[in-house]
Amino acid sequence: MASSTNRFLIIIFVALGSLTYGYCASIIATTLGQPTFISYFALDTRSNAASLTGAVNGLFQAGGLIGTLCSSFLADSLGRRKAILIAAIVTVIGGALQAGSVAIAMYIVMRLVTGLGIGR
Repeated sequence: MASSTNRFLIIIFVALGSLTYGYCASIIATTLGQPTFISYFALDTRSNAASLTGAVNGLFQAGGLIGTLCSSFLADSLGRRKAILIAAIVTVIGGALQAGSVAIAMYIVMRLVTGLGIGR
């Protein structure tokens, strides 16, 4: 009985992690369409706006891939709890700095950092 309870809890936590990653990956679509976002980062006047938009999307996914590939090595060397703690800290810092970005370059780099944290 305890075994099936543990399995259920593991499934719930994995589902919540997948929800978090999916939310961060999908919410950017509506953000990139906001007129205030476009004007704040001057995406309406830049000749490379399409490339910057692609970088915003792609680097989050790249960060998630790198974070996922590094997660087992980090967990083996530090332990699961410390690895999860580090991932949570990286995610919070990346998300906060992403929200407070003052330049498109900062926003793009923070998308990568957030992806690293969530990918773990």
